[in-house]
Amino acid sequence: MVIATEYLEARDAASLLDLEGALIRFAQRRDFATVSAVVVVDQPDGDATFVSVGNIPEAFYAAHKNRDNSRRDPVLQAVKHQTLPVVWDQNTYVQAGASDLWEEQAPFGFHQGIGLAMHTSGLHYLLGVNGPGRLPDSVDTLTSLVAELQLMAVYSHDAALRLIRLPEPEEDAVSLTARERDVLTWTLEDKSAWVVGKLLSISEHTVAFHLKNAMRKLGCATKHSAAAKAVRLGLITPPRR
Repeated sequence: MVIATEYLEARDAASLLDLEGALIRFAQRRDFATVSAVVVVDQPDGDATFVSVGNIPEAFYAAHKNRDNSRRDPVLQAVKHQTLPVVWDQNTYVQAGASDLWEEQAPFGFHQGIGLAMHTSGLHYLLGVNGPGRLPDSVDTLTSLVAELQLMAVYSHDAALRLIRLPEPEEDAVSLTARERDVLTWTLEDKSAWVVGKLLSISEHTVAFHLKNAMRKLGCATKHSAAAKAVRLGLITPPRR
């Protein structure tokens, strides 16, 4: 079946081009013109690094670099702070007092869409489909579309993290011990030091010791930023879901 195969194509993508093709086909089969998948890693200074794949026009990105507008965008803010899917159209922006933002993006085909995000500590995966047409009037049809996008997010999430390599400033190579990698991997899952200790059969004090060493090596002030940076450097891999 096409519906089953397309999820597997995204999950098993061998390259970013393969992943991008799988996502574009998924979106266009559902009458959405564009799709984007974005991996975002929080930085210790409060900023973020991101890399995206999809078929969003470059002209759109060039015209929408204003950070203040991003903070006003109701869709971006919604997916940033929740995991529930966001179904949006022009009215979403009007109600948020940001109708000017919708009018700016409409010429690029962004009239309506669905977006969602998956969040772990310091690491985010955003997936969205957009188009110039109307969203389905049928509640059942719209609910089905949202469910399919959620499933695609689950299947494409691991592939995106596996294939996307976020740019990293030049720095000395970082080497972590096996135990340091273990505690950082569980930190990605928001496990406390006590829980990690139970999982690894070591004391909470020992977990804190390894976290402190890892944070020092990675130059990070918190265990969450250290875990996110370790993913970005390819030192650890987020657990499969």
